[in-house]
Amino acid sequence: MTMTAEQLAQLRAVAERAKELGGISRYTKAMVANLDFSETFTPVVALALLDELERKDKRIAELEARTVTVKLPGRCDCCYSEAEAALFDGVQSECVEEFKSACAAAGINLTVEG
Repeated sequence: MTMTAEQLAQLRAVAERAKELGGISRYTKAMVANLDFSETFTPVVALALLDELERKDKRIAELEARTVTVKLPGRCDCCYSEAEAALFDGVQSECVEEFKSACAAAGINLTVEG
């Protein structure tokens, strides 16, 4: 069972009412709020929410396990002097290392080609 946004909103509203009023004994609105909550939050609803959490956790794990491959463009040897080519290679190498570090910090597996 997948819960719709409307069902989740209803469950949230009922839970918030029960939280706000439920602790007040001998208060009719509190009793009604607690009853509404116990009628709304059934074992079926709890299992549906747990199923949703499991699906989302699985999807997150799948995404985290993926490897992103980046293919870098090569430089055109005819357009650079040796000094410019060395500078280009150095700057590109620094950029690649910074990019790899940022991706690793974000939990992204990265392969660089080129």
